[in-house]
Parts: sequence; structure tokens; C-alpha cells
Amino acid sequence: MTSQQLDAFLAVARALNFTRAAEERFVSQPAISRQITALEHELGVTLFDRTGKKTRLTGAGQLLYEFYTLYRVKQAEVLEQARALNEARHEKVTLGILSGWSISHFLTPLLAYFAEEYPNVELVVESLNFRSLIAGVRNHTLGAMLAIDISEERFPDLEVRELTHINAALLFSSTHPAALHGNPRPEDFKDNIFWVPPHMYDERTSTADYVRETCAPYGFVPEIHPISNGDTMLEYIRNGRGVGIHDLWVRERGNSEFGCIRLEASHAVYLAWSKSVKSSVTQALVHGLQAIFSEAHGTNIGD
Repeated sequence: MTSQQLDAFLAVARALNFTRAAEERFVSQPAISRQITALEHELGVTLFDRTGKKTRLTGAGQLLYEFYTLYRVKQAEVLEQARALNEARHEKVTLGILSGWSISHFLTPLLAYFAEEYPNVELVVESLNFRSLIAGVRNHTLGAMLAIDISEERFPDLEVRELTHINAALLFSSTHPAALHGNPRPEDFKDNIFWVPPHMYDERTSTADYVRETCAPYGFVPEIHPISNGDTMLEYIRNGRGVGIHDLWVRERGNSEFGCIRLEASHAVYLAWSKSVKSSVTQALVHGLQAIFSEAHGTNIGD
């Protein structure tokens, strides 16, 4: 039995739906079906009843699901204890954030909180794409993550809390003609190309739809061109070859080569961490972030 097969079994058992389990695991439905079939062959039991319209656990499947669920929880606890023993003199907790974000506006108070409350804990911030963030909190290389469009319904193994809201932003080159005339408005860019990477925030959000909805209040439909990734989009914008939609946490907001307009649209930022983690430093990270944003209630940090 491989770890991938066990994870696939637990995902299907939780969702009782092969398609939803495949989406959770970021694999195709045939791939997860093959993993379940191989696991059933190895164990010598049928795990799921697939004869009706709904997927159901068999008696053997239910028994194994309960066992391996407890096994995963105990495994996480033992690994956490082992890591704590291995790093008894110095602990570290990592916060994962979406690539392209700058969190300097609240990182300073967060570092100050840790320095006062947990002087022996090192806080590290790592920028990753959405898929890597999910993987990181699941395998506990990340203590917690900040992301867009995440819920416990989609990821039942994670604790999820809404942290704040941030406004969308139109990003353009500081040498753009509209910028040179001063105080540009969103509608000044209606004839520009709007670059969109395939997934700005997570695997199921259509960035093109998001950009259209964001531009609608300004009375125009943007000319959308797809692009391979966010870094390429920023390079095109830097060189005056179009514009893009991001949000006010975008790293380039503080770069003199770019201009940025705050837009009416906004979205929630969520804090997420694994339900199986019992680490005190992870809980400290969660509490520290919640405290900082609670104190800033009524304002969008980073605006």
C-alpha cells in the first residue's frame, strides 16, 4: 500500500464521490479510480459499493476507513512529537502565502508578537502557488496558509477561517500614457489588452470571468488575452504591453515601475491549517494572525 493509495481511499471515503475526491487530490477521476482498484486488489477486499447511483462504503471499507483515519491522526501527532524532539532547542513555524503577494503591512506586527510571546520560535514566510499551499498544510511543512476561495466544504481536513477582505487592483506600467497624465481611472485602460494567467487564486476559479466581473462597474468589457503564468504577465505589464487585474496585496504595488488603481471589487482572504495539527506554535501563528486582523476590524489591511 502506498501513501498515495491511502490518501485516495480516505478522500473518496470522505466525499463518497470519485469526482469530488479527484478534485480534492488534484488528479483525474480515472487516476483515483485506478488507485482504489489497486488498493482493493492488494488488501483483498472491496472498499466501495459502486452498483447504485451513489458510491457507498462496504462494511470492510467502513472498518478500514475508521482505522486509517485514526492512523493518520496518530501518525501526525507522533511526527509532530518527533520533530519537536529533533528541534528541542529551536522551533520554527512557516506561513504560506500566495505567490505574488506582499504581506509587509502586517508581517512586522506578527514578528513582534512572536518575538514577545514565543522568543524561541522562528517565523518563516514562503510564497507558493495554491496547489503547493494545500499540499504544505496537509504534510505539515506549512503551519498555516493564506489564500483565496478556500472552504472546509472543499477541504474537509482543513480548518478554515475568514481573515479579512482586500480590494482588487488594476496594475499597469508607470510609463503608460494614462499614468503620465496623472490620476488615471480604470476606464482609461478599456482599449488595452488584459493579460490573464490560467488560475490566479486556485484551480477552479476562471480568471477571465473574474477580470470581466471586476471591469463591469466601469462600463467596459476588457479584451482578454491568456498568458502562461503570473510572472510573465507582470513582465509584459512592466514593459507597457497591456495591463492586468490583481489585488492590493500584489508585490509590485510598491515597485516604482508599476502603477496601481484600487478597484471596487473585493474578495475574502482565508486562513487555513490542518485539523490534525496539535502544535502549540501553529496555534500561536493562527492566534497571532487573528489578533492582528481583529484589531484592524473595519479596515482592509494593505489598502
